[in-house]
Amino acid sequence: MRIFRIQRPDGRGPFRPGLTEQWIGEPRWLERPSLIEEFDMRDIIAKVAGRHMGCGFKTVDQLRAWFDVNERAKLARMGFHIVTMTVDEIVAESPSQLVFARKVPLRIGFVAITV
Repeated sequence: MRIFRIQRPDGRGPFRPGLTEQWIGEPRWLERPSLIEEFDMRDIIAKVAGRHMGCGFKTVDQLRAWFDVNERAKLARMGFHIVTMTVDEIVAESPSQLVFARKVPLRIGFVAITV
């Protein structure tokens, strides 16, 4: 199955201590549930075992709802791109995001897209 996400060429996404605050606005920060708030991480870690994991979206529209136009522009200036990739399994899903697993590292086999 194919998912969409924002990442740098090294496969890393934009949510990290010290980086997130550089592109996200305070009201938007509070609107989005964290991965830990939305999912049981013990269950996810058990399901992912031995594979690479990441967060993403089933549709570009979901990605656009999560990252507004200003955030996407800031992220683009920081070297992040909207990408699509094939994943082995969606291990958890909510109405707003999903967690996936794949055997191949996230830096391999993605395609940057313009939307």
